[in-house]
Amino acid sequence: MQEKQRSALPAPAPTSNSQHSQAERAFALTLLRSFLQWWYALSTLLEVPESANFAARERVRQGRVASLLIIGTFLAAVVVVSTILLAVPGVFLLQWTLISTGTGILCCLIAIPLNRRGIA
Repeated sequence: MQEKQRSALPAPAPTSNSQHSQAERAFALTLLRSFLQWWYALSTLLEVPESANFAARERVRQGRVASLLIIGTFLAAVVVVSTILLAVPGVFLLQWTLISTGTGILCCLIAIPLNRRGIA
């Protein structure tokens, strides 16, 4: 009998905490979308109309995937370099790691305009 009474009780009203977290999520999604729009405008081909042929739309899609790989690789390399510089007292112990990661950052910076032109 008590089980029936418990299930008949109304659910508690959402607290301001859950409303606050929903607002934070919405803000984070808006921020992420605006960042991605900026990044795509910087690093990918211009959008093609929906009436464009399959090859043109596929090229834009591939450019977007490549731009996400570029930004992911770039951010990972920046994290590696900053971690090495902050955590290792003797930087010269990891000089080849710094050189190769720096080269990766340079390659990412070169890949951005190439991807924008549709070359890479």
